[in-house]
Amino acid sequence: MHHLYMADGTINPKLFNKKIIIYGCGNDGKKLFLQLKELGTCAAYFCDSNDKFCGKRLYGVSILSCTQLSDYTDYNLALAFHQYPQVLGKIPEKMKQNTFADFLFQHEGKRKCILCGQEDCTYDKAHFAPFLTERMFLGKKQATRLIHCRNCGLYYSDYRPAEHEIARLYDCYRNEMYVEQRKKYEPEYFNEKFSKEQYCKERKESIIKFIAPYVNFEAIKTVLDYGGDKGQYIPNEFCHADKYVYDISGNQTIEGVTLLRTVDDSKRVKWDFILCMHLLEHLSEPLKTIENLIELLHDNSYLYVELPKQDYMHQYSDVEINEHINFFRESTMRKIGEMFNLKILDVKTENVGLIRVLYQKSKG
Repeated sequence: MHHLYMADGTINPKLFNKKIIIYGCGNDGKKLFLQLKELGTCAAYFCDSNDKFCGKRLYGVSILSCTQLSDYTDYNLALAFHQYPQVLGKIPEKMKQNTFADFLFQHEGKRKCILCGQEDCTYDKAHFAPFLTERMFLGKKQATRLIHCRNCGLYYSDYRPAEHEIARLYDCYRNEMYVEQRKKYEPEYFNEKFSKEQYCKERKESIIKFIAPYVNFEAIKTVLDYGGDKGQYIPNEFCHADKYVYDISGNQTIEGVTLLRTVDDSKRVKWDFILCMHLLEHLSEPLKTIENLIELLHDNSYLYVELPKQDYMHQYSDVEINEHINFFRESTMRKIGEMFNLKILDVKTENVGLIRVLYQKSKG
């Protein structure tokens, strides 16, 4: 099997020495077809394992079934999607020597996961979104890959943005200038829902529904929303507690919430309950932040973590990385509990695309 793309990102010229069949009728297959067309080559056929496509046409080209491939062993086969190992068994043995793929799951045993430190990692093509290139890297293209740790389940960008690059991205986060800059590249991006009272209310209600079976709210005297913007998502049920937020955005906090400007400031209070919501996916050093959070916990105090559950990286052979540079799984959150001897009171992956987990620090 050969590489579909060379190190410089161009299509391997060896693909052109025979007529071409593109395996995969999804986004990547369409993208590859158009790339080949720009280079003056039209793929002879598409092929797909989904029988509903077979016998139909895409861009005027016939779509073959997997069983029909045995009649086309003198063609080059380009696997135009991410999970190529899943289809190797459907490719005729005589055709495998003429097969081109991205080699998206090459094993490199020496690489260690940034979270759990294990070496069982796989690699994937990836690039930063144009918005990030302009805002975070000041227009300079920054190479990266997507790494997957098969031990803890974490996916993450190989390139870890420096502290000053992170600061550029989140300075005056989601203000008018931020939205205008982002919409240049992502016209569908909208910020309005984050400022709507109903959205805020629903988020707080969902948190309470998750943690209420385990928490005595009257006993909670101090609450910290770590990375919590203005503190607007701290649930109202913490009415007996002093409420604080630590955030680097510089935004003014809501009434009743005190802003902490440094991590050291957060170490001066004994915390009964800490929220960390939609933060770890943005950070270059998530392990360091998790360690900071653990240090802030005392015996029997709580840590609530909320993260997006994203699977779009399975749909493309060249994954676009935007604001989120880390992609967590429920297995990752369980591994964190194991690493830091935290009791998991509840962990859940919800259909709305969220992972929630409530930890409690054990005595000793």
